[in-house]
This record gives sequence, structure tokens and C-alpha cells, in this order.
Amino acid sequence: SSTSPQDLHPVTGWQNMMIAARNDPDTAPGFHDKMLIRWGHLITPSAEARRIQRAFDKLVQRHDSLRLCFKRDPSGRWRACIPERHPTGLQIETIGDVDDAEFVKIVNDRARVPIDVIDDPLFQMVLMKFGDRGDVLLTRAHHAVLDGYGAVLLVEELFKTFLNLPLETRAISHSEFVRFQQMQLKKNLSKKDAYWATELLPVGAGPNIGRMRKGKPPVDGPMVRDTLRLDNLADPSELATLETRASALRQSMFTVLFTAFADVLCDLADVDTLDVATVVGRTDPILSGFVGSSSSLMVVRYQRKTADSFEDKAIRTGDKLRTGVEHLPWRGHVGDGVVADAFAKQNRQVLQFLVHIPSSKGRSRSSSISQTLSAGAN
Repeated sequence: SSTSPQDLHPVTGWQNMMIAARNDPDTAPGFHDKMLIRWGHLITPSAEARRIQRAFDKLVQRHDSLRLCFKRDPSGRWRACIPERHPTGLQIETIGDVDDAEFVKIVNDRARVPIDVIDDPLFQMVLMKFGDRGDVLLTRAHHAVLDGYGAVLLVEELFKTFLNLPLETRAISHSEFVRFQQMQLKKNLSKKDAYWATELLPVGAGPNIGRMRKGKPPVDGPMVRDTLRLDNLADPSELATLETRASALRQSMFTVLFTAFADVLCDLADVDTLDVATVVGRTDPILSGFVGSSSSLMVVRYQRKTADSFEDKAIRTGDKLRTGVEHLPWRGHVGDGVVADAFAKQNRQVLQFLVHIPSSKGRSRSSSISQTLSAGAN
């Protein structure tokens, strides 16, 4: 069916990147898997399907980002289309009794089915009925319409709705978010331009590490087939030790990890300066009711002084991270922005080194329902 221009809305820069990556034949399959957000809850002895259906319907009507899809306008530009109804609604699948191994395999296989950012519903919820074992409520979404904060908010609102509890936060629509983002990008623009130019320009040749050391050209982020990742390396006791150390420094665990990562890379490359990217989530309380993807890319120039203690390095890094966040959002780090362009002229990639926490730790800590229901699948 045709869509009139008045039914279409602007897309964000992040969404444009998702569409471009989907349409680029060189994009690695692993990139699309990283853009899939998924979690599940086991409900015993069973779930009342009608109550979950009502909760699902209320949520997708409340948050139009969950109904969003992408279509081309008459000029060929990609735009956001928000239909009145969700394209599939809550899906119910009856599987029946299975053994433990088959149960885990079925849930994981279903969770990992790719979501095509153009052809598929970008938000999906499936009630999987496993007989006497109970039911699994599986939620899947493309990162184009949901982020870590939004996932925590959705879990909280879903179960509040299921339990007939009030939803106190006003939902923010996709169009409201786009308008707010555009306003924030223009705010104090000359100050932000000056700050980032001082921090990051000029861009040098880059460290002799990774592909450069092997004599290979850089590869754009979505096209990287094998990303070297450091995931889940610390056990609970090590994380507790890290949190204690970060607290003693009056820094976040993220700051300590960022500092350690950058410092080790400086050692490996035998340099004292390294550009490391990170992703900054929402910082304005106005967006507390927005479930869609809201993040900004930020590049931090880590500068180490070998005579400094690790504590001094972490404190200095924390100050730089906080100051950088105060000068966001800013488009210069991405696309044809001034910093991104300077990296490209040096045959470098902005995202060569990235430190990122994919889940919203702060939002999770502030949500008692999220903590209660924290045992999920991803």
C-alpha cells in the first residue's frame, strides 16, 4: 500500500546508519547480530495470554517507536513510517514439553533469528508455551528502535501494566525525540565545535597496531567480520573488587575499565596518545520516557603520562569523559563530520578502538522491577 508524505517522519542519524549497513553487501553478518537486542523471562506455572496480550497492545500504542518501520519517500529518501497498529501483535507459539537441552536450544535459536531492518517488524514479542515447564516471554528488537535504557524501561512498564500498576513517566514519541535531538545538536554549536577541534584535531597517522601493523587497510565498522572483544572476563568477585577500587577513586567502573584498556593499548603500540571511542547514552531527564535508541558517539584522546600512577590516570580520564559528555550531542564524530573526515584522510577508522557498556547499568539499578526480573536470556 502507498504511504502519503504526511505519514512519514524524519529518521535519526543512527537509523540512517542501520539502513545503510543493511543495504551494503559488504556488511559482515556479525554486525546484524550485534544490532539485535533480545531477552526472555520464564513464567511459571504458565502465563495468562490475554493479560500479556493486553499489556503488549498498551505498550505498542504508548510507544510509537515500537511500531516504527522504514520506507522511501517519493524522492527516494528513507523515512520513518508509524502505522496505527503493530504489524504482528503478540505472537503465541505452543511447543509443549521438551527436555532441558531442547528447551535451551529452542529458546536460543528463536532469540537469535535475525531481524531485517527493512523487511521485518523491528519490535517483536513471542509467548512460547512449554507445557508443564512454563512459558517463556521472549522479546526481540532491532537496535534501530531500542537501546539498553529502553529495554529496561520496557521490562518495567510491561510488568507494571501486567499487574495494573500506574505508569508515571510520560512516553516520548519518535517525532518528539527527533525534534529534541535536532534542537540539542544546534545548541551551543560553536562552543562544541571549538572544544572538539581543540581536543581531537589534528588527527595523526595512528598507532602501528592491528591491521596497520599487518600492512592491511582499515575496514569500516559494519564490515569487520571478526571483532576482537573482551566480554565477560571477570567473575563476580573480580567485579566486586573492581567496583571497590573505582569507588575509592570516586570514579565509575566504566572510567577504570576505559583507562585500563587505553593504557594497555598504549603499551602495545608504544605510544602516549590514543584515540578511543565510546557510546554515550541519554543524559537529559526529558528523555526518561523514550524507549527508542538514543546515543551519541564520542571520541576521547587518551594521553598518558608514564610517571603517573594508575589512580592519577583514571581521575584524569574521568574528568575528560565528563567534559566530553557536556559537549554532546555533536555530529563531528560521524559521517562527513570534521573529525570523521580528518580520520578518513589519515586512512583511519573512528571506531578502531571502542569501549562500550551495551546495557543500561544506571537505569537497571534504579528499577526495582528490573532487578527482580533480572534473570533473562540474551
